[in-house]
Amino acid sequence: MKNRLKSMAMILTLWAAPVAAGQFDTAVDVYKSGDLSRAYGLFHRLAERENGLAQLNVATMTAKGDGIIQNDKDALFWAWRARFAGASQAIPTLRYLIT
Repeated sequence: MKNRLKSMAMILTLWAAPVAAGQFDTAVDVYKSGDLSRAYGLFHRLAERENGLAQLNVATMTAKGDGIIQNDKDALFWAWRARFAGASQAIPTLRYLIT
């Protein structure tokens, strides 16, 4: 039974990765089109599912006020989450927000 559960978890993980990647690409395209509020929502949904790059984008958009009211405290929260999720790209954002 344990092996079957592990196999199912592995299959779900492999299946979910391309879906998340596609959703991330969609969010990037929406951002590039200028629909910042919608892009923020798409990135935020991915960020809540522990996508480090989406968390970094939420942090950056929150720091800049792109599609959301500018808020350094919330931006710092998301930048730290991105860093803890393994996004080393969050380091410059953290340095900027902390100073």
